[in-house]
Amino acid sequence: MRASLVSWLRVSGRYLLAYHGVTIPPGSLGLAGAKYDHDNARVETLGGYLHPTLSPLPRTHLWGTVGIGWSVMEMPAVQVDPPKGPHLRPRRGVFQELPLGVGGAFDVVPRWLTVSLDLLYAPPFSISGDLWDTDVYYDGAGRDVGGFPKPKMSTYALFAVCLAL
Repeated sequence: MRASLVSWLRVSGRYLLAYHGVTIPPGSLGLAGAKYDHDNARVETLGGYLHPTLSPLPRTHLWGTVGIGWSVMEMPAVQVDPPKGPHLRPRRGVFQELPLGVGGAFDVVPRWLTVSLDLLYAPPFSISGDLWDTDVYYDGAGRDVGGFPKPKMSTYALFAVCLAL
């Protein structure tokens, strides 16, 4: 969703839902020789953005982007040594992002149909949750397993075809 506040400034909001394949190499998480089976990680992001905009031609728009985003990443239960091994419990992590980027749009049919491309670079901050923390693996010995790596950067390339309402 995007709206113009004034001719040179637009605002937008986004909700993104993505499923990411996560590779856990054998022996990872501090469990030597273990193999793992799991579903994809789920990531939801909700964000708000400001877009200072230039329109060098009547149907062409270029902008910079600054915003704020909130994301949650959920890793489902991980089975160790499938098919009969015990599970690591599901875990969840939360982080905020400060998206910065550039974008452009072309009005294919003025006031009706637009195509756009946004490129965003979003460093995370305020990272919390048990996804990143050491956990206990209950195999009879109650061994500690490592957490998942904390996010270092999110990047987005979003192509959109927009209908004006």
